[in-house]
Amino acid sequence: MELTCEGLKPNPSGLRAISEATDTHIVMGCGFYVEEYQQDATFGRGVDSYAAEMIAQLTEGAWGTDIRSGIIGEVGCQSPWTDHEKQVMEAAIIAQQHTGAAINVHPGRHPDQPQEVAEFLGARGVDLGRVVISHIDRTIFDAERLVRLADTGVIVEFDLFGQETTFYGISNVDMPNDGMRLKWIRLLIEHGHLDRIAISHDICYCTRLTKLGGHGYTHIFKNVLPLMRERGFSEAEIDQIMVHTPTRVLAFA
Repeated sequence: MELTCEGLKPNPSGLRAISEATDTHIVMGCGFYVEEYQQDATFGRGVDSYAAEMIAQLTEGAWGTDIRSGIIGEVGCQSPWTDHEKQVMEAAIIAQQHTGAAINVHPGRHPDQPQEVAEFLGARGVDLGRVVISHIDRTIFDAERLVRLADTGVIVEFDLFGQETTFYGISNVDMPNDGMRLKWIRLLIEHGHLDRIAISHDICYCTRLTKLGGHGYTHIFKNVLPLMRERGFSEAEIDQIMVHTPTRVLAFA
């Protein structure tokens, strides 16, 4: 999954080259990141224009290429949520209705913002089982909020696996390590939400690449899955998180 979208300099041709060189399937996102990353020309176009662009990215080709996206997002949100970002989310809903693609959300950093997004989408009739809300492990730090979010039906994504330091320079929170992430995942499973969990690395810093001393893209396979087995996760639970939920999400409904 590669969710670099408008505002973050997406590179479809580069992804194609990587895919061909490594014989690896890559699913590319589409749409718009948070407002402050957008160029002036992005603003004032209206919901229908944003939706048409996303639909074309999913069905024809994205960013001037014939390379099609496979998921909507990561759709950028902030807290407080801006009017422009709400328009983009409305457009993402239209694009989902036309294509059947799932939506991935980059939520604002307030612990109530993921719930705000889920309720916004639910009120508009979106199938919340087709919505992934990312970055939960830098956003929600209490069981009540976490379970309440999963209760809406969205897929809760812990996608900072490998970031093991407490320090998080973007906001004043104490980040969990991988062991704590697994404890939160176990809590969700105990509340009946095994099919609403996704995990990832969200590698967005050069220093997280192996050539610069980071854990790289294999960290979950090399380190996290063995840790899950040590912590009592069953193979059926691991397969649900690693195989079955992604398969369901990435299929166009």
